[in-house]
Amino acid sequence: MRRVSWSQAFGRESPKPSGDSSSASNAFGAKKSITYWGGICLLSNNLTGPGMVLLPGLFAGAGLMFPLLVTVLISVLSSVSVLFLARMIQSIPGNSDYTQRVEFSKLIRRLFPKWLYVCAFFAMIFNLQV
Repeated sequence: MRRVSWSQAFGRESPKPSGDSSSASNAFGAKKSITYWGGICLLSNNLTGPGMVLLPGLFAGAGLMFPLLVTVLISVLSSVSVLFLARMIQSIPGNSDYTQRVEFSKLIRRLFPKWLYVCAFFAMIFNLQV
């Protein structure tokens, strides 16, 4: 297993180039630089979010077991959702090794009929606005 420094793990230092100097690899958002530990930090941040400040009061008021069970349940459901999403991204032709950049809109366009794609797209835009 390769050792990774903290600056590499959190994206402050880009990994060494592999010798491919094509312009596609230098495009905006084209680098895949989030490492395992960076992903763990992002996942824990997204699971708790702004509610992190309220967690001590929640545990004090509701006890230890119920909030812990709900947090674990949400973590499991989130993990299953991510696995499903990764499997769908992998199912795109020519992307079995995750070499293509697949946006969410491209994925729902491929999976859903046109009317459901339009509904899902507007739901995504609405959720980004709220």
